[in-house]
Amino acid sequence: MFMPLPVPERYNRHSMLEYRTIVPPYAPSFFDELTALGTEVFGQFDPTELVWRLTHMPDPSVQVASDQGLVGFKLGYASGRDRYHSWLGGVRQESRRRGIAVQLMNLQHEWLRSRGYTSVGTATLPENVAMIALNMRFGFRVIGSQCQADRPRVLLSKNLAERD
Repeated sequence: MFMPLPVPERYNRHSMLEYRTIVPPYAPSFFDELTALGTEVFGQFDPTELVWRLTHMPDPSVQVASDQGLVGFKLGYASGRDRYHSWLGGVRQESRRRGIAVQLMNLQHEWLRSRGYTSVGTATLPENVAMIALNMRFGFRVIGSQCQADRPRVLLSKNLAERD
């Protein structure tokens, strides 16, 4: 599915980014690109977990922003009949603060609505204040916390019937 969205003029840094949703089957080269960007964004990054989730979880999707290569991504999968889990996303350091994460979130949520999902959830570390603030700005609510691998996570959820 191809869905280009223009980047607002204030964010345009001499290029127009292409935004699209990619669904299975995924090309091996796509996994390589995602792994490279994930490693750049997060430092330590487990490509086997990425591949496993995108090949074994139900209804996976990856929303990407690209110009000459991947600039940002947001990926998730179904966690219930009408609920989706937004698992992981990131934007290259030099491309941050240009609205790319917001565009990827909007693209993911529109794709989810078109497929009948009614809610989307995510989890993050408590110290990731920027992600918590971004999600809350766009309609997510903190619904709880859980420990995962002995680290606390903040759980957030959004009703997709509520538009941003």
